[in-house]
Amino acid sequence: MNRGFDFSVNYQKSIGDLSFNVGLVGTTIYNEVTDLGSREEIVGGDIGTGTLVSRATVGDPIGYFYGYQVVGVFQNQQQIDIAPSNLA
Repeated sequence: MNRGFDFSVNYQKSIGDLSFNVGLVGTTIYNEVTDLGSREEIVGGDIGTGTLVSRATVGDPIGYFYGYQVVGVFQNQQQIDIAPSNLA
């Protein structure tokens, strides 16, 4: 099932020898896998390293990305030093 909305807005103006165009484009999409036949999931999305990073499972968006959940990114050495040893 797919639902979505696309829009664009453009403005053109000429003043003497100067011409300009300003545009805005936007989109939104919602999709949900409703049936995979006899398969439980489909895994794919090779990122060039042999690592598959996308899945399709019933009830989720098609080709959603998965991987490790992270809290954030270290910003400096102090954060690395005080992090639990299984995170650094």
